[in-house]
Amino acid sequence: MQRVASELAQPATAFVERVRPRLGLRWCTPTTELQLCGHGTLAAGCVVLRQTGLEVVRFSTPGGDADVSVAGELFELEFPRRLYEPATNHQLAAALGVVDVATGVSGDDWLMEVATPEEVVDCTPDLSRVERLARSAVITAPGGEDAAITSRVFAPAIGIPEDQVTGSAHSGLATWWNARLGSDFYAYQASARGGRIRLRLSEHGVRLAGRAEIVGSGFLAR
Repeated sequence: MQRVASELAQPATAFVERVRPRLGLRWCTPTTELQLCGHGTLAAGCVVLRQTGLEVVRFSTPGGDADVSVAGELFELEFPRRLYEPATNHQLAAALGVVDVATGVSGDDWLMEVATPEEVVDCTPDLSRVERLARSAVITAPGGEDAAITSRVFAPAIGIPEDQVTGSAHSGLATWWNARLGSDFYAYQASARGGRIRLRLSEHGVRLAGRAEIVGSGFLAR
């Protein structure tokens, strides 16, 4: 699986396994296996649900069970809430090239809030420095692109220079912005591809919903 992910060279490749009594799901970046991956889970759920006609599928993953369900035109999953503790990291702010108005940390994952969505979009990080200072770094600001918040996610330490759309990061962004924006709002991730996610705080975690499309299928030959 790691060799396949390295060859495909996407931020994450999802692998669905037949593990009775339910389906197993694992994810690899080009360099390592992940414990949690939002867009990889959503994509795998889209494929399984469209192939089977079911309304919900439950995967067994390294990070615990994960359900993906049909929510109108969107696919929705639930992740545990991630809480960021207030902190400072001037070196990381300099490596990202931002002036932070607030900073939080969760393990080796960092979040930096800046003043405007334009600062998020225009950010040009020094990825070699970011790799030494954090497992992942999220920058975020209020507003932008038909959404309540804008963000970008950099994780060169695990083989992802910049992620396209990051469900695990948004489980923390939902709690970070909850006091100011409420429990139900849209977020935009301003990667080159871009993506909108609906965030809803639930009783047990954060529900993330987004669009998914099957754009091709085929086989890998040995």
